[in-house]
Amino acid sequence: MATATAFAEPLEIDVADPSGHQRVTLRGVRRSATAADVVAMATSTLKLPTQVPFDLRHDKTTRLIEPDKILSELADEKAPHLSVTLQPDAGLA
Repeated sequence: MATATAFAEPLEIDVADPSGHQRVTLRGVRRSATAADVVAMATSTLKLPTQVPFDLRHDKTTRLIEPDKILSELADEKAPHLSVTLQPDAGLA
């Protein structure tokens, strides 16, 4: 039952800017949020330039996350938590 409860909770996502100097924790993120949704929330919160397209990199695996990927699929099984880093879009996703 604990696992079902954990997966019912909203996500908590730690997002670092490309330089690693700024970090924000997005709490209460809906489980259906995509990488593109989180990029929009994080760039706004971190006050990053809107004209620069960003991608997300999963800190645990260091892999680039596709914009339409649902982030709850990458969250820790024990807690609805995820750490990612923004990076300028290089056309690789």
